[in-house]
Amino acid sequence: MPDCKTRTVEPCRRRLLALVLCAPLLLGACGFHPLYEQHHESGFDADLATVKVGLIPNRIGQELAISLRDTFNPDGKSVPTRYLLEVNLVTQRQDLGIRADATAVRSEMIVLAYYKMTDVNSHQQVVSGSTRATSAFDVGNDGYATQVAQQNAVERALEEVADDLRERITLYIRSHRTTASRS
Repeated sequence: MPDCKTRTVEPCRRRLLALVLCAPLLLGACGFHPLYEQHHESGFDADLATVKVGLIPNRIGQELAISLRDTFNPDGKSVPTRYLLEVNLVTQRQDLGIRADATAVRSEMIVLAYYKMTDVNSHQQVVSGSTRATSAFDVGNDGYATQVAQQNAVERALEEVADDLRERITLYIRSHRTTASRS
């Protein structure tokens, strides 16, 4: 004869199993879609491709612009521009660890991006904000090694900024899809 504990655990397991099996169905019913979902075999999203990335000054600005363009329109298809994304980048170096001789041991690079996206037809700003990323590096006695480490820290921070901008713009575009692309 089963004891009292066994009788109460079995219904709980069944309920938990039912919940786990039904959760994906409930998420689908509420309109949930993964952010990185591929809409077509090529990953091309017609609405996202309508975002034109404006010129961003300096080398890191060019890297960011190329990264965003490749995300928004990976196939490079010719589509009419609906939105213009403008980004201003600011980089700062901040020394963290200081030696007794007042030289840095560790530093961090801060990349700040101020962005705004406007609708080219109405000339109204639809999204704006800022994002930042920080990446640290060691400062050595060799100037070249330190310069390479600093450049690598900037690139890592820039990747974080690019990822955040991609997510924010993608979320906006997906929540404001055109009726033709919803079908």
